[in-house]
Amino acid sequence: PPVLATGQDPEFLCDIGAFERHAAYVVDTTADTVDAQFEDGVCADASGACSLRAAIMTANTVPGFEEIELAADTYAITLAGANENEAETGDFDITDVVAIRGQDAGQTIVDAAQLDRAFHFPALMMAKLPLAPAFSTLSDLGIRQGTADEGGAILAERPFTMERTVLQ
Repeated sequence: PPVLATGQDPEFLCDIGAFERHAAYVVDTTADTVDAQFEDGVCADASGACSLRAAIMTANTVPGFEEIELAADTYAITLAGANENEAETGDFDITDVVAIRGQDAGQTIVDAAQLDRAFHFPALMMAKLPLAPAFSTLSDLGIRQGTADEGGAILAERPFTMERTVLQ
């Protein structure tokens, strides 16, 4: 309430609330490169490009909900590796709440190239949940060529949503 003179009753006015939104990370290369400084909040590999892997690495370190936009193209995993959850090699590990949006399942393809599964959603720490929507989302994507052990295309240790997404 506002500061009032003695004897006046305060008026409580409703606030419509605040809404903050980060700009989406726009992936501008199909190269499978790591983020040069993933904890700085900027998606940029060593050459300054924003790859899918770099965008995921950055989004994982920024508190709250983040969005990643992909153009119609094929994004192949080329950095072989397994059993790490920092998205530095192998599958794309999503450790926060992130929405990854392509253009169309037939035009925006994530290809695991049989090196690993395409996506891994490890269980979230409870501390991250209050600031974010409940689920990560994959939408308008084609996901293919994942390995069959522990999730051919996706290993999910928590709920997530798929919209207009095709698994091959």
